[in-house]
Amino acid sequence: MIKYLYIIIFITSSLFCDDWSISANLHIVEVDSLFDSDGVFLGTEQNILFDTNNFLGMKSDALDGYDGAYDIPEPPHAPDRWVSLYFPHPDWQSLFGNDFTSDYRELEDLSDKVAFWDAEIVSDRQDSLISIEFDFTDSLQWPVFLKIQNESDLSISQYYRLEDDDIVELNYNT
Repeated sequence: MIKYLYIIIFITSSLFCDDWSISANLHIVEVDSLFDSDGVFLGTEQNILFDTNNFLGMKSDALDGYDGAYDIPEPPHAPDRWVSLYFPHPDWQSLFGNDFTSDYRELEDLSDKVAFWDAEIVSDRQDSLISIEFDFTDSLQWPVFLKIQNESDLSISQYYRLEDDDIVELNYNT
């Protein structure tokens, strides 16, 4: 199952001129119960799955479309116990695939328009709680919103207004 994310940038000032970026880091914490061969409970074991270093933003020297300097392909995930956030770009027709861990665009004045970034979250872990931490690596002075949709029912959405270091939790299930 895919969770669709739409990261929406609203600019409230025409003084927009600096490079900026936002990182999104995911993790799932799993707690497994441990039993011996006779079924006696031994305790619990905690596993944490990560996907870090996901970036979006605008840079004065970036290109719209695929830019080898900034748009990094999503690395392959482990065979099991994985979570992945990526920016899908089949339109880029890249030799590295369609999914990217970063999506930078050419810097532009957004004072009279809205910018959207599409992202997707996938995992082999079902019925998990995924935490997404957003870090505004540059000082953003305008509202940033997150819209989350589930691929099984696109009519249902959740919206969040994001600030630096916000953590959004979502249930990832089938």
